[in-house]
Amino acid sequence: MKTLNTYTPNELKNIARRNFHTVVNILNEKGIQPLMQRAVGSRIVKFYGPEALEVVQQIRAADDAKKAEKLAHKERLAQRRAEREAKGMSMRGGWNKKEKKETPIDVIREQLPKAEQMALDLRAISDTGPSLRELVMETNRLLQEMLDFWKK
Repeated sequence: MKTLNTYTPNELKNIARRNFHTVVNILNEKGIQPLMQRAVGSRIVKFYGPEALEVVQQIRAADDAKKAEKLAHKERLAQRRAEREAKGMSMRGGWNKKEKKETPIDVIREQLPKAEQMALDLRAISDTGPSLRELVMETNRLLQEMLDFWKK
């Protein structure tokens, strides 16, 4: 039978959001003894007083404060990232670095005069090179030629 202002370790662990045995160990370290014990079959049910509740609430408050600090830090980083992106700078780069051009074609287009830009067909300039599949096929062909040569 439970009396007023008594708490079982299960109730305390739910408040602290910790493991049952962790809560019991913390209470033992603080020197808080159960007010009463009751045997139910082979189990012993312990009941702790209000001082145990205070300890557990302090643990919960410390965890909540740590979590709030972590969320505030994340929010500050997100705000800083948004400011840098608005200025066109990368998050990890230095403040004075210029914005990186996306493709070499854009760089070439900016360097050429207007007349040459119109005359030059930029679609003919490949900025990627051969595909991986083409490279693998060419390598396999060369290996096969070497094997054929050494078999003769």
